[in-house]
Amino acid sequence: MPDTERKRFHKNEQIYGHGFKATHAYLVVEGEVELILPGSETTASQKVGKGELFGDVEVVAGAVYSRTAKAITDAVEVVAINKQVFDDAVEESPRLLQATIRNLCLKWKQGLLAELSQ
Repeated sequence: MPDTERKRFHKNEQIYGHGFKATHAYLVVEGEVELILPGSETTASQKVGKGELFGDVEVVAGAVYSRTAKAITDAVEVVAINKQVFDDAVEESPRLLQATIRNLCLKWKQGLLAELSQ
């Protein structure tokens, strides 16, 4: 598989599933993606759109995807970025590093809030 690859998804098509090995970070080029926490398939935990990253935190951590990613608009286009290319880009780009840290903080906050509401 190439280092980066443009991929298209149709509405309701799964991009990756919860628990799958995180091999790629994704950048939304067009459309919207819903990131769904396990057990909450009827409620979106987060939506990401054009110019936003997702899957990046799991790739950096060398983990599995913590959510299911699903296309929620008719035409979703993403750039899939493999782990090595993403890691190299984070080292070279302060803006990408900031976006990844922001995503990490958001996931931490959402996880903490979910635990507190149980």
